Amino acid sequence: MSGFEKGVGVGIIFYIMLICAMIYGYVLNIIAIVNAIDLPISGMFILRCVGVVAAPLGSILGIFF
Repeated sequence: MSGFEKGVGVGIIFYIMLICAMIYGYVLNIIAIVNAIDLPISGMFILRCVGVVAAPLGSILGIFF
Protein backbone atom coordinates (compact mmCIF):
# COMPACT_ATOMS: atom_id res chain seq x y z
CA MET A 1 0.00 0.00 0.00
CA SER A 2 1.53 3.26 -1.06
CA GLY A 3 1.31 6.58 0.76
CA PHE A 4 -1.33 7.87 -1.65
CA GLU A 5 -3.69 5.00 -0.91
CA LYS A 6 -3.33 5.55 2.85
CA GLY A 7 -4.19 9.21 2.39
CA VAL A 8 -7.29 8.36 0.40
CA GLY A 9 -8.42 5.95 3.12
CA VAL A 10 -8.00 8.60 5.81
CA GLY A 11 -9.94 11.07 3.66
CA ILE A 12 -12.80 8.65 3.21
CA ILE A 13 -12.96 7.92 6.95
CA PHE A 14 -12.94 11.67 7.70
CA TYR A 15 -15.73 12.24 5.16
CA ILE A 16 -17.87 9.46 6.65
CA MET A 17 -17.33 10.85 10.17
CA LEU A 18 -18.29 14.34 8.97
CA ILE A 19 -21.51 13.05 7.39
CA CYS A 20 -22.37 11.13 10.59
CA ALA A 21 -21.76 14.26 12.70
CA MET A 22 -23.99 16.31 10.39
CA ILE A 23 -26.81 13.78 10.63
CA TYR A 24 -26.44 13.68 14.42
CA GLY A 25 -26.59 17.48 14.64
CA TYR A 26 -29.61 17.62 12.33
CA VAL A 27 -31.48 15.16 14.56
CA LEU A 28 -30.50 17.15 17.67
CA ASN A 29 -31.87 20.28 15.97
CA ILE A 30 -35.23 18.61 15.35
CA ILE A 31 -35.33 17.39 18.96
CA ALA A 32 -34.64 20.95 20.18
CA ILE A 33 -37.52 22.25 18.03
CA VAL A 34 -39.91 19.67 19.47
CA ASN A 35 -38.82 20.57 23.01
CA ALA A 36 -39.31 24.30 22.36
CA ILE A 37 -42.81 24.08 20.88
CA ASP A 38 -44.55 25.51 23.95
CA LEU A 39 -41.98 28.31 24.51
CA PRO A 40 -42.35 31.80 23.02
CA ILE A 41 -41.05 32.21 19.49
CA SER A 42 -37.49 33.55 19.47
CA GLY A 43 -34.82 34.17 16.89
CA MET A 44 -33.12 30.86 17.68
CA PHE A 45 -36.41 29.00 17.20
CA ILE A 46 -36.83 30.60 13.77
CA LEU A 47 -33.24 29.72 12.84
CA ARG A 48 -33.82 26.13 13.96
CA CYS A 49 -36.94 25.93 11.80
CA VAL A 50 -34.97 27.25 8.83
CA GLY A 51 -32.32 24.66 9.71
CA VAL A 52 -34.83 21.88 9.08
CA VAL A 53 -34.96 22.96 5.43
CA ALA A 54 -31.29 23.96 5.16
CA ALA A 55 -29.59 20.85 6.56
CA PRO A 56 -26.06 22.30 7.02
CA LEU A 57 -27.45 25.12 9.16
CA GLY A 58 -29.56 22.67 11.13
CA SER A 59 -26.64 20.38 11.81
CA ILE A 60 -24.47 23.25 13.07
CA LEU A 61 -27.25 24.60 15.29
CA GLY A 62 -27.95 21.11 16.62
CA ILE A 63 -24.38 20.40 17.62
CA PHE A 64 -23.20 23.77 18.89
CA PHE A 65 -26.29 25.60 20.16
